[in-house]
Amino acid sequence: MLLDLWEQFLPILLAAIAGGLIGIEREYRDKSAGFRTMIIIAVGSALFTLLSIKMGTVEKESTRIAAAIVTGIG
Repeated sequence: MLLDLWEQFLPILLAAIAGGLIGIEREYRDKSAGFRTMIIIAVGSALFTLLSIKMGTVEKESTRIAAAIVTGIG
């Protein structure tokens, strides 16, 4: 039970850390989307990807959602 929880929580935590690092760099360079925005985008993308992997009945569904995330972010 605890291992299953870490399998779901760890990718979200790593996405938040990576998004935070990208956001810090963007704020340092005075770009428009900063720290909080990058964390929200990274965590949201990780959640959608985890959901597509867990709920996908067809194996190709997870790749379609990942492609839609990339298209949506631009």
